[in-house]
Order: sequence, then structure tokens, then C-alpha cells
Amino acid sequence: MTKTATLTLLVPAVTLSPGVTTLLLTRGSSATVNLTTAMLGGLSSAVAFTVQGLPSGVTATFTPSSLPAPGTGSTVLKLSTTSSAATGPATLTVKATAGSVVRTLGLSLSVR
Repeated sequence: MTKTATLTLLVPAVTLSPGVTTLLLTRGSSATVNLTTAMLGGLSSAVAFTVQGLPSGVTATFTPSSLPAPGTGSTVLKLSTTSSAATGPATLTVKATAGSVVRTLGLSLSVR
């Protein structure tokens, strides 16, 4: 006799959900993106946020800059441009790091 069972494996992971994925900024302005995290598979860890790929004259701040364990919650990414920021398109990579687990998210930015 053969018995069949279904096994669900929950792999520890962090999800990162943005409010928007495309931003258009004028020099000297700013915009915010709301980011929500959720922990999966029993993962419970603090989450730190970073962003890469910022053009010259564009700064990024996260509020809060990290979430304490269990890591589920939200942060606001604020992108600010100077009056002399580099114009044109850029692809930003937002990273949420929870221990050894890293989740990345691409954002499209265009500065005029």
C-alpha cells in the first residue's frame, strides 16, 4: 500500500512590498515610498534597510532606519534631490536585511 502526504516547507524569508515602484522627481524636490515587511517561515529578526544606485545629488533616508525583531512592520523611504542633482533615469536597489536573509527591490527613479 502506498500512502501520499503533502508537505509544506516554509523557508525563512522576508517580503518587501512597496507602495510604488516608479518615481519622477524634479531637482530640488523630494518624494516618499512606503515599504512594508513581513516575515515568513518562522523568521524573527530585526530588519535593516539600505538603498544603492543613488545618482549624484540624490539622498535617501529611511524612517525608521530599521525594525526590531520580529521585523514585521513598515518604513518610509524619503528620496531628496538637490538643485544640481544629476538628471535622467536611475535604477535603485532597496535592500531589507534580516540576519543572513536579504530581500531586494528595484525602484525606477527619473530626475528632471
